[in-house]
Amino acid sequence: MSATAPGRATPSRVGGTGPAVVAAVPGASSVDAAVDEATRRDARLVLLVPHGTPVLRLARILRRCHLRSPGLRITPVRGSACPPTCARPPDVLVLDAADVTAAIVDDGRSTLLLVPPGGEPDGPVVLGLAPWTGGAVAAAAVREARARGVALRVLQIWSDPAVDPGLVGDATLRRWDVHDAGLRDAALRTLAPWRLAGDPDPEVLVVRDDAAESLALFAAGACVLVVGHRGGGRSPAAPLVRLARTVSCPLLIVPDT
Repeated sequence: MSATAPGRATPSRVGGTGPAVVAAVPGASSVDAAVDEATRRDARLVLLVPHGTPVLRLARILRRCHLRSPGLRITPVRGSACPPTCARPPDVLVLDAADVTAAIVDDGRSTLLLVPPGGEPDGPVVLGLAPWTGGAVAAAAVREARARGVALRVLQIWSDPAVDPGLVGDATLRRWDVHDAGLRDAALRTLAPWRLAGDPDPEVLVVRDDAAESLALFAAGACVLVVGHRGGGRSPAAPLVRLARTVSCPLLIVPDT
């Protein structure tokens, strides 16, 4: 079954072959995030509605979506499979942060938007940049900042396990300063292919600390935290599951192929 809000719908929203955002087991926060993401991407929205969901609750969800984005093409589907079983993986799969599992992250075929309960932060887009982060992740962060009309903050985290922080001398500090400058330049080069003339300059922060703690700290108040993940067992999924349940903002996990 399907439902279309009043108003003008674009062909990609009406057709079944255009980009798709799928929201599974929708709660209020994840529904709003899914509607906004589908609107930004000019995509159709598919709602996975658990079996047994009362009709009145489904009607309230659809009305909430229609009021938030008139004209958005919405298709509710009864079922609870997650990730959803479909011929083509969704472009974005939206979940409540509490519902994500390592298996879902490791699937790696769709971008994941994991939404915590609570309000809607209006701070910058924060990109968690690792040494291996590829162009797809950088492009996603730049697009999110541009689409949302907010600043982009890049967080580059590194560590020097061979050095005891309590015994840092001047030579080590000078070496770290040089290393930090190199990381800032590398971050700007990573972003450069995806930025357009007129895009605000990103803020680049280089932090020597624990990655998970730093991401949670510097993403406080962000509208979304963007990170990459190499699926198929090429990088561990469990840390991202823990991160999704720790940060106070939505977490966008982009397949880094």
